[in-house]
Amino acid sequence: MTQKNSGSVTGPATVLSHEARESGDEKPEAGQSGLGPYSAPIKKDEKEIKELAKKINYLCDIEESDTGLSPPSQWDLVSDKQMMQEEQPLQVARCTKIISPNTEDAKYVINVKQIAKIVTQLLVK
Repeated sequence: MTQKNSGSVTGPATVLSHEARESGDEKPEAGQSGLGPYSAPIKKDEKEIKELAKKINYLCDIEESDTGLSPPSQWDLVSDKQMMQEEQPLQVARCTKIISPNTEDAKYVINVKQIAKIVTQLLVK
């Protein structure tokens, strides 16, 4: 036994433009089949938000950095320059040998890369 369709339309809903609804034209706008009445404005607003976020990040000078440095907008060059003038800059060295370990008179052989090997004592500030 088969049933005939009673004329009701099943399937995706169609969205009609405001003008089409007022004029009685039942054809949906191109590419609008199955979309809700707010999908076009939402899509437009989402695009605007992405563009604004991109502009804000550019103005704040925010970008991905693999150096670990903070963005230049957060640098305090004046206080950095003052600190460099007040204190002697430190260098990174590798301790290669300890002479007389576990005594107060211990000395350390350090290697400052590409400069020199130095024998020194610990300096506590």
